[in-house]
Amino acid sequence: SVIASRERISRRRTLAYCLNMSRIVADIHSAGWTWADCKPANFLCVKNDRLRALDFEGAFKIGATNPLEMRTPHYSPPKRDGGNPPSDDLFALGACFAQLVTRKVFPPKPHILLKRRGKWLRLPARLAELTRKLRNPDPNSRPSARSVEHILKEVLLSEPRARRRARRV
Repeated sequence: SVIASRERISRRRTLAYCLNMSRIVADIHSAGWTWADCKPANFLCVKNDRLRALDFEGAFKIGATNPLEMRTPHYSPPKRDGGNPPSDDLFALGACFAQLVTRKVFPPKPHILLKRRGKWLRLPARLAELTRKLRNPDPNSRPSARSVEHILKEVLLSEPRARRRARRV
């Protein structure tokens, strides 16, 4: 509903949502699972704009074969790597970022729209670059969700509001 609404989302809140999504996917992967249904509709926004993951019926252990072979159009990569199922979650994570930034019902295909919208919102170029890397057609070229989480933490800490708060503490 956040994506579909016309409510303005601040740059900081957009980055926080992306950070939360990457943290959730990283935690799922570090627990030894592939989510297999990462998309904005499966993130529930709770108090303080925190996100929770929903809908795990398609999840399976890393190393096992996907028993349901579920694919959600627009969130599945064009080239799948059967030996690396978490890479499909990473592609979907990038699609979620693109969808959040552009506020489109489906993730945008052209990267240009994401860049244009990101500049208009004055989003850090690193977010567009991370999104592009996550949506890379080559499954082995996508960064891990944990590394995306660390990069987004750095980006958020470099935001002016966060720097002011850090100086006061």
